[in-house]
Amino acid sequence: MDTRLAGIEVAGSTCAMAFPGIELLRVIGIFAVVIIHANAVGLFGEWKTTGFVLDELCRFAVPCFFVVSGFFWKTEAIERPWRAICALAAKLLPLYAFWLLFYFAAEFSELFYPRLYGRDFIVALVPFSGGPGFHLWFLPALFIGVSLCWLSLRYVGVALTAAACVLLYLAGVIFGTYGDLIGIHLPLVAYRNGILEAPLFLLSGFMLRRYLPRFTTAQFALLGLAGLALHLAEGFAVSTSSLGHDYSFGTIAAAIGITGLATRLSQARDYGWGRDVLGAYLIHLFILKTVAAHLPVIGPLWALSIAAIVAAVSLGLSRLFKQTPVSRRLVALS
Repeated sequence: MDTRLAGIEVAGSTCAMAFPGIELLRVIGIFAVVIIHANAVGLFGEWKTTGFVLDELCRFAVPCFFVVSGFFWKTEAIERPWRAICALAAKLLPLYAFWLLFYFAAEFSELFYPRLYGRDFIVALVPFSGGPGFHLWFLPALFIGVSLCWLSLRYVGVALTAAACVLLYLAGVIFGTYGDLIGIHLPLVAYRNGILEAPLFLLSGFMLRRYLPRFTTAQFALLGLAGLALHLAEGFAVSTSSLGHDYSFGTIAAAIGITGLATRLSQARDYGWGRDVLGAYLIHLFILKTVAAHLPVIGPLWALSIAAIVAAVSLGLSRLFKQTPVSRRLVALS
C-alpha cells in the first residue's frame, strides 16, 4: 500500500521529484496545524481576534492533506477497491488505535498537563472523534472517505460519485457549519468526518491530477486566495468563539487552489521533511499541550514562536522514531 494515501507522508523519491511543491505544502501544512491547535489550547490568550484570524487562515492544511491523498490515488486501488481498503485498514487503523490510547493515557494521568478534555465525552464517538487527541479524527475520516470514494468510483463511476460527494459536502456545511444559524446544533464529529467532509476533498484531488494541465498557475493562485478569503468571512459569520471553523463553502476552493498551486512549484525544496509530516501530526498535540501548560501567555508573536518550535521538534521526533523498525511503526504507514 502506497503511504502517500495518507496525504501527509511520502513513499519514496518519485513523488518528491515530480511534485516537490506538494512536499513543501505538507511541511507548511503541519506548521499551520500547530498554529490552529496553539489557538485551541489558549496560547493566544486575550488576543482572541488575532488568534481567530490566524486559526481561520490556517484551516487550509487538513483539507489540503485530503486533496493530496486523492491526487496520488492509483488506478489499481479503484479497480480492486476491497483489496486496497483492507490493505489500508491494516496499516491505518492500528496506528490510530495506538495514538488514541496514548492521548487517553496522557490526558487522564495528568502527568504532563492538566486535563483539558473533560469527562463529558461520548464514548461511542471516540473511534471517530479522537477523544482527547482531537486531531486524530483525520485518520478515521481518511479511511472512511477513501473507502467510500474507491467503492463509488468502481461501481457507479465518476459522475455519480462527484454528485454524491457534492451533496454530502453541502449537507455537512448547511447542517454542520451553518447549523446554529438555522436552529440545528450538531456535535462536531457529526459533520467533520469521512462521510460528509472528506469525500469531496479526496475526489477533488483525484480529479485535479487528471485535469491539471487545463489550469494556469494564476488560476490556482486566485482560486486559493478567494477560497481563503471566503472561508475567513464565513468564519466571522458562523463562529461563536475565538476558535476557527473546519470547513465551509470557501474551504474546498482554498484546498484545490492551494494544492494546484503547489504542483506548479517545480523548484520548491522541503529537504526531505515531507515524509516526516505524518509522525509530526500525530505527536505534535502532546508536545503543544505540555508546553502550553508550563509557559506563560505573552502575546501573538510568542504564540507563533512556540508553534513554530513545536512543529519543528515534532518533525525532528518523527524522523528520529524512524531510525528503528519498531518505533517507525508509531509514526509511519510503512
